Amino acid sequence: MTTTSMTINIDTLYDDLMSLCSQDDAFYYKDIRLHAINYRIFNHRLCSYGRFKTRTAALNSCGTMFNITNSNNVKLVSLPPERIFDYEEGFGQKQYHERGRLGDKMEKMDGALMSTFLHGRTSKEQVLRLKSKQSLTSNQVLEAMQLLVGNLDHLVPFESILPDVTQKQLLQDTYQQTHGEGYVIEIIQPDQRSYLVKIKTQKYFMVYGDGGSENSPRSLFEAIINGNADDLAALFNDDTETLKRIDEMEKKIKPKYYRMIELVEQFYQKNKHLSKRDFVRSIKMTEDMKIYLPLSTTLYEGKENDYKVFAMKHAKDLFGIGGDGNHRTTTVNQDKLE
Repeated sequence: MTTTSMTINIDTLYDDLMSLCSQDDAFYYKDIRLHAINYRIFNHRLCSYGRFKTRTAALNSCGTMFNITNSNNVKLVSLPPERIFDYEEGFGQKQYHERGRLGDKMEKMDGALMSTFLHGRTSKEQVLRLKSKQSLTSNQVLEAMQLLVGNLDHLVPFESILPDVTQKQLLQDTYQQTHGEGYVIEIIQPDQRSYLVKIKTQKYFMVYGDGGSENSPRSLFEAIINGNADDLAALFNDDTETLKRIDEMEKKIKPKYYRMIELVEQFYQKNKHLSKRDFVRSIKMTEDMKIYLPLSTTLYEGKENDYKVFAMKHAKDLFGIGGDGNHRTTTVNQDKLE
């Protein structure tokens, strides 16, 4: 299976990645020491398709690692696959995918990306070890090392897609799955190298949003409102910057969200004895309550409020969070099937 979308200049890759990190804070590196050997791992935070495609070496910022013990002789010791984009990402890419045929299908497992690296001071001393995108000694890595046998028997399962399965059918089936995160799919183009794309389930989008979008504050906001912040934090458990962003967003959003609920329910309890006409008039005369008119009248009518939906609908006004929200993802994905 060929998956490289462009030729990599190994001789300049380290310098290219260092330059990238100095120019764009969406890309960064982490230095790790293991058995007196210094390593540098390059990675990325949440950012857009455009940034990956327009910055040199950005596609190789997914856990590429160098031995930097000797700064005058930096050595590449791990080259994981390039960044894999969603099927829908990139203007005109869907139409390009459709010109190719389907190859292999692999189960998508976020946060479980393992890659091999050569560990040792010299080539004669080097042994094969496993690492995650940012760690050499995490519990995940240690568990994976126990499965490192012979010819790497324990890998993400994959299968060839049957020739009669169309891309439209595959998209439809994957979007509607109620379990798992989706699949990584091989696209084989005529007279071109094959490449990989991701097709995610709707459940995944509802939990995590579109992690590759620069609209990530909206996705993070919705994850918090939906009570999925812990799951999101687990996804980026090695990325201190992203964990900091999640924590800051929680501190910003949760008090406002709980205050919204408190205001609405206290107002209702205080004024529920009024006639509906007077109840509505009282809301309109209270400046802080005007925006909550739908929520307050719902309680007055003896119904239950969906505070989450209301918060996401009014994210800009109430929380200062822009964007259309992840409900748009569902619409977009369904449009792809037409």
